[in-house]
Amino acid sequence: MSEYIKLVSKLKELGLTDYEARVYATLLVKGPLYASELALFSGVPRTKIYEAIKGLSKKQLIEAYGSPKKFSAVSNPEPLEALLVEEERKYKEIKGLINEIKYLSQKNGITQLKGNLQILGEEALESVFGDFMKRTKYTFYVAADQQIFQLLKKHEKQLMSMMLSDVKVRVLLPYSDEDMINEAASLDIPVRVGKVPDGKGMIAADEEVFLIHNPETGASTVIMQPYIVKLITDSFLNRSFEGSLDLREYIKFMHSGLSDDLISLKGDDGQIYRVFFSSALQTLGDEDLKRISYKMLEYYRANTNLFDADVRVALPAFIELIKNDLEGGDVKYDETTKMITLELDGSSEVPTSPWFLLMSAYLVTQGKNLETVAKIEGENKRILQFRVPWEIEDILF
Repeated sequence: MSEYIKLVSKLKELGLTDYEARVYATLLVKGPLYASELALFSGVPRTKIYEAIKGLSKKQLIEAYGSPKKFSAVSNPEPLEALLVEEERKYKEIKGLINEIKYLSQKNGITQLKGNLQILGEEALESVFGDFMKRTKYTFYVAADQQIFQLLKKHEKQLMSMMLSDVKVRVLLPYSDEDMINEAASLDIPVRVGKVPDGKGMIAADEEVFLIHNPETGASTVIMQPYIVKLITDSFLNRSFEGSLDLREYIKFMHSGLSDDLISLKGDDGQIYRVFFSSALQTLGDEDLKRISYKMLEYYRANTNLFDADVRVALPAFIELIKNDLEGGDVKYDETTKMITLELDGSSEVPTSPWFLLMSAYLVTQGKNLETVAKIEGENKRILQFRVPWEIEDILF
């Protein structure tokens, strides 16, 4: 294991996220860097680099200077000592929780206990549900299956009491269970209807502990690692809630026959924007697209260092952004020949990614108009090749 990987691993043990640890370690190893260079050298996706920078700034581990901003690691160890104190506090909390669930295992049939994961028998679900409610101080998220829904009904008054204590209670019901939806209409707690991830019941308390219940087997898994819990909450539960409807609104649309369509469209994960962009490409002329790309460039130039970076650094970053945006295609950049090769589904003249337009506009500001080299038609595929013009001194120096 390299020293860099060891350093990242140790920083994560101190409470840094994976991206924060990689960015901080990169700054320690390479010295001050621009955000675009940080993304390149640390391997953190460009769309996540500023989130990592913000987190490190909040922890007082990095500082910024200059315009465009350059970032450097703070060598003073005091912020790291504060992280250590916080990790020790979390350790004590987790240890206390483990002791609580060990007690539950003796009472209620936990069949396996291992590290930060616990596997519970069906008879333990209600006890752990009650324990989750007691320990919650801020947020109590539930994606219900039938068993968990019955617990919600049974503990409705306690959930209402939690809300009066400023706990944010969020309940999501599966849109596929009409009986559950009709039955929930009499509840006095806030309920939404949407897609329950994988059809399994889920509970998250304060982004600290998480339970996933398998209605087919009756078994539940409890996760007590806060970083994993936060990742699950952000990636699954929050996205499911964002694509959901208030219960009463859903029932109104259910009577009109549009409820399922509306849930599907709300949860299309950006598909409408891809359809819009693809339609715009097929409709607008070259000059219109150029004007749009320059307007986008104005916005992003004020919010990121990418467009002020050297072309050698910026181009690989653009390629990563385009690759992340493509569906059913691929993009490659050869640094030796300065060729960009795109493999696309369908017959689009350019990839349906706004980042391609932005890259083209950026290159124009650098005096390098993207040149079309080849267009190859294949079966349900289209290969496009572009060349970035370079002067000999650009290559040598």
